[in-house]
Amino acid sequence: MLFVVCSMFQLIVRNDSDVDCSDPDLDDSLKQFCSNRSIDSYLQTYAIVVGDLNYNEFNDLGAITFLWFSATFIGTILLLNALIAVVTISYANSHESSVILFRR
Repeated sequence: MLFVVCSMFQLIVRNDSDVDCSDPDLDDSLKQFCSNRSIDSYLQTYAIVVGDLNYNEFNDLGAITFLWFSATFIGTILLLNALIAVVTISYANSHESSVILFRR
């Protein structure tokens, strides 16, 4: 899904008449979408999704980019897992209470 959104952003920026990709004063986030490398636009879209941080500060360092991507991806999965556990426990407690209250 992220790849589809990223490709859509890339197409919109490249075909927008207001954006000149050859302009040296172009915003850094737009430069990523004007890039010929698709990975740049994918990582920029991912950076927007996880919190719109200034990804361009460490874009040139491949190992740091990989660590950042891995940490945020794994962190998101762990937080979603914790959320599922909390909801499951709450559901089990409420179901147990309903059995006691309504004798079902």
